[in-house]
Amino acid sequence: MKTFHMSLAYGIFPGLTFAALAVDNKDPKKDDKKVKVDAAKLIGTWEITYSDAALPKGSTIEFTKDGKSICNYTVNDKPFTIEMDYTVDENIIKFTKKKPKMEETWTVSKFAAKEFETGTSGGGTMKWSKKK
Repeated sequence: MKTFHMSLAYGIFPGLTFAALAVDNKDPKKDDKKVKVDAAKLIGTWEITYSDAALPKGSTIEFTKDGKSICNYTVNDKPFTIEMDYTVDENIIKFTKKKPKMEETWTVSKFAAKEFETGTSGGGTMKWSKKK
């Protein structure tokens, strides 16, 4: 028997306003093989090579050894930077910021030393390529 899960999520990045309705029609008994994100290989700067999510193609994010992230993106020719703390747990990258309070979760579906692919809590998919 399949179950349906619905969720409504709103984007957290300044300059980007969106809402996404996600419907998951997965069989809960089926155990999907999870990707394991290697936190050491995540360290560095990554660039979006494909996005149908809120962050546009060309955006970058830097993951530091001390659990900080710095995301740079442009919307309507206006640059934005957002710094957040991050944690890695299996295939989940969770971002948090205390002031103003923000939270974002990425589910990693593919991970390699030079590229990874994520789904976001706001909906959509992003493909990332390592810059340095």
